[in-house]
Amino acid sequence: MHILVTRPLPDAWQMKALVKKLGHEVSIAPLIEIVPETIDPAAFEGASGVIATSQNGLRSLHLAALTDAVRHLQIYAVGEATAKHALDLKLRNITAGRGTGADLVSAIAERHKNRKGHLVHLAGDHLAYDMKEALAAHGIEVRPILAYRSVAATTLAPEVIGKIKTGQIDAVILMSPRTAEIWSKLAAEHGLGAELNRIAHICLSPAVAGKLQLAPGARVEIAAEPHMNEVLSLIKGLAASIGQE
Repeated sequence: MHILVTRPLPDAWQMKALVKKLGHEVSIAPLIEIVPETIDPAAFEGASGVIATSQNGLRSLHLAALTDAVRHLQIYAVGEATAKHALDLKLRNITAGRGTGADLVSAIAERHKNRKGHLVHLAGDHLAYDMKEALAAHGIEVRPILAYRSVAATTLAPEVIGKIKTGQIDAVILMSPRTAEIWSKLAAEHGLGAELNRIAHICLSPAVAGKLQLAPGARVEIAAEPHMNEVLSLIKGLAASIGQE
């Protein structure tokens, strides 16, 4: 199969390597560019923990040379990949969620309920889940800070459009609701509606699939759990089904 990866850089390179290990061709078309923001060290004064709902927040923290400033704090990572990134930065006291904001709230509410001090959320400019509001219901104060912005792509590269129109792309991987929105928008602008019906859409979660605007009957595959391994399992299953057709 030939699979299109839409994640922003550098995550797209990592996903490309994983998919290529499964024996597939891979093209990259990042639909979002991540732009780090300046982080004020004062945000962590009096804090008891940090929430990272994306690796991008941790990258911004590292670029701001603030990993030492949070090394003593509890780190709450949305999933295993983000937790691993925190570990790579030599951060300690890491608690990993199961991949969604709602799951992470449950973990934080259980582990942090008797601690003093607010939590700092390394947030982007587009929030898929409001951690502040969700944790306020548990009596836990969250102070979001803008750690990065995500800038939407305004077009698809000509070579990607060409591969889609000539039927060379078999599947596209979509890892966030916003990416699915951008994908649907750009596909419509480039007049690719009919071509999308021939492409399998591999989605990280139901929330991602819910943002797609596809014709009835279009193939949409949703990971059983919002993890990279589940996405790779979907790819394996899809390849097997195509081989039997």
